[in-house]
Amino acid sequence: MNTAYHHMESVESPSIGSNTPPQTWMTWAVFFFFCASIFGLAMRYFFIGEVPFFEYKHLLHAHSHVALLGWGYLLVTGTLVLTFIRNPIRLKSYQKIFLLTILANLGMMLSFPFQGYGLYSIAFSTLHLVASYTFAFQFFKDLKKVKSTIGITLIKLSNNVRLGSFCLEKQMAGKQ
Repeated sequence: MNTAYHHMESVESPSIGSNTPPQTWMTWAVFFFFCASIFGLAMRYFFIGEVPFFEYKHLLHAHSHVALLGWGYLLVTGTLVLTFIRNPIRLKSYQKIFLLTILANLGMMLSFPFQGYGLYSIAFSTLHLVASYTFAFQFFKDLKKVKSTIGITLIKLSNNVRLGSFCLEKQMAGKQ
């Protein structure tokens, strides 16, 4: 019988206790969620008191970048890798991208609250952008080896839209 339960039995997945790259991604995603929550609490505190050393706008940028690029991005990419990449050698190839992403997120988390959009925060945002496009190209290449289903097709489509947005940014930059 071809059921989801039967399919899950036949798929080898990393054990929960092992320190696999996707599990590490999930741990970092939860960490960045916690940090984004702290920034959110600090922003709420601005309505009743003053937060020394910080401007509200800078915390807002830090909160949004850490929440979306730290928590959300790592959660989605970790889930995609955990779901579709089963080859341990291929899993290791994603670790450099993962390390760049973590470095970029930590840099944004530490630079945005103090300077807003400044030299360091933009440099770390750019590093994250490069890492995310590298991930997209590598994942798209690995996804070609997976049996095509409607879900795979939608993931490929979303990946193409994301890569296409890079071209749109270039076009918009030229019109200014």
